[in-house]
Amino acid sequence: MKTFAAAACAALLATATAAHADADKEWADCTGKNDVAPEAAIAACTARIVSGQESADNLATAHFDRGLSEIALKRDGEALEDFNQAIALNPSKGKYYAERAKVSHDLGLNDAAQADVDHAIALDPKDTFARRLHGIINAASDRYPDAVTDYTAGLAIDPNDALTLFDRALAYHHLKLNDLSMADYDAAIALKPDMFEAYGGRGIVYVDLGKLDLAIDDFSHAIALNANYAPGYNNRCAAYHGAGKDDLAIADCNKSLALDPVAFTSHTTLGHIYRARKDYDQALSHYNEALRLRPDHAPALLGRGFVYDKRRDYAASVADYTAYLALRPDTAAGYESRCWVRAEWNHDLNDALVDCNKALEMRPNNAPVIEMRAFVQFRLGNYTAAQADCDAALALNPNRPDALFIRGLAKIKNGDADGGKTDIDAALAARPDIATVYAGYGVKS
Repeated sequence: MKTFAAAACAALLATATAAHADADKEWADCTGKNDVAPEAAIAACTARIVSGQESADNLATAHFDRGLSEIALKRDGEALEDFNQAIALNPSKGKYYAERAKVSHDLGLNDAAQADVDHAIALDPKDTFARRLHGIINAASDRYPDAVTDYTAGLAIDPNDALTLFDRALAYHHLKLNDLSMADYDAAIALKPDMFEAYGGRGIVYVDLGKLDLAIDDFSHAIALNANYAPGYNNRCAAYHGAGKDDLAIADCNKSLALDPVAFTSHTTLGHIYRARKDYDQALSHYNEALRLRPDHAPALLGRGFVYDKRRDYAASVADYTAYLALRPDTAAGYESRCWVRAEWNHDLNDALVDCNKALEMRPNNAPVIEMRAFVQFRLGNYTAAQADCDAALALNPNRPDALFIRGLAKIKNGDADGGKTDIDAALAARPDIATVYAGYGVKS
């Protein structure tokens, strides 16, 4: 009988030991102590949650860690529910609020994210992840000065946080503080030399500084670290185009689109390249695709407006320039372009005059725009004003055949046939096809 009892006790002990070992393994899988796939981690956390053997604190931990694994699988909605459960079970953990804030932000629940990250910082003022996330939320709402303040607070706690340095560099760049941005990118790269995104970000700053060779080097380094880094190809494409290396640019933009088919800026850059090559069909195709993907992409609107002008689809050109100006009302290029198209079209000439005047307010003493205004004045029958504008354009730059040609036409209209012929002859000598070009606009010499 004693032997049987001893055997039974041994069996129960072995069973309990095995069960304990199973529980330990599940906890190790759930919490990341064991290196397992997210699906396995989720299964292990679930086993502990449904076991009926865990305390409230342990259940909170299981829900939290299951949420982290769900994020790894892009199951953000499920992660949010698990973080809700973790906080309900243990509302004193700042990291629970911080992770819920992150997933809420990713789901577009910005007010909830803001409240959670504030709570996380209140619970743990030294939580650098929460402070960084606070900055990310501010930056996403274009509150870049506030974002810088958040990142700086985090870096005061941990000066070697490469990710926060990277984020602050981005914020400084948005504030056009390129020297500060560059310093942060340099520091991030020194701390984490394999951070390909930091090379990509620094490359963009070099582009802004006009240092295209250095930008191309940084984009190339980023691509060498991550051959599937689509923004690296996209940005190097633009830099190659700026450096006049369009064959390389085309290859990079095509690679960017192969990796990221919704990279609308790659289509825009291709549009610019084909427009410069006067392949207007290809250019239009790429601008159309860019605008399908991002209807408010101002550079594509400006580029497509130019293509429509070259195709003499003036109404479409004016529409694109108008849409561009609605997005960027403080840029002279849109007013200049719309003024010229209206002048070519011989349509809405008083509006064209307003456009040219607006452009000249922004960029005074711009000879090409003064010349455009002269053409508008000529179209309106204001020949003396047209002649005066041509005089002004030629005073700024004597080598302007269009100004000579328009002034010659205006002089003839004002009764100075000899003076007009002299100007037109000089224009033809400088540009033999100029009379043909203006005849295409319905103006004959």
